[in-house]
Amino acid sequence: NSRQDAVRRAVSFILEASRDLLMSPDYEGGYDVRGWGYTYGLAFLLRLKAAQAVPADLVEKVEDLIKFYINAIQRTEINKVGGWNYARGHGKDAISPPSRFMTGATLQALFEAKRAGYEVDAAVVARALDSLEQARTSTGSFRYSGVDGQTRPEAVPGAVGRMMVSETTLYLAGRSNLSNIRAAIDA
Repeated sequence: NSRQDAVRRAVSFILEASRDLLMSPDYEGGYDVRGWGYTYGLAFLLRLKAAQAVPADLVEKVEDLIKFYINAIQRTEINKVGGWNYARGHGKDAISPPSRFMTGATLQALFEAKRAGYEVDAAVVARALDSLEQARTSTGSFRYSGVDGQTRPEAVPGAVGRMMVSETTLYLAGRSNLSNIRAAIDA
């Protein structure tokens, strides 16, 4: 069936791409988007597994890759402040500002992994959630990035994408409410 063939091609592509050296969690930092690959690869494979749509001959490889992605996400957490960013100019081991839209999406993939029975480091999740909460401004917007109270003016219209993913992620963790989500939708 053509849909099953398309799923097989997608899974095969993800399995192959994950072996690329550029997908290693050991890197120097800088502008680096491998974290998006971990996040969305994990989310895709978890949904595929939940739908019982993993091709039978790829089940073991998919299982190994899910665990790899969880581990890679946790290993690439931003030191001390938590969260994730695709642009870490001072290197992977330095403290850098988290990206709120990347942190929210990554946390949601980790929440799904935890619900599916995988081990997820609660301290990594807590630090990332803290970083989201600390980024919320009095207007309901979320700073693009920044740590330790650093701010730059953030107008609500420019922050609506960050608002949605941050509020829904915080809500899923019991740290936000429907009013905040509604405000983000209305914005």
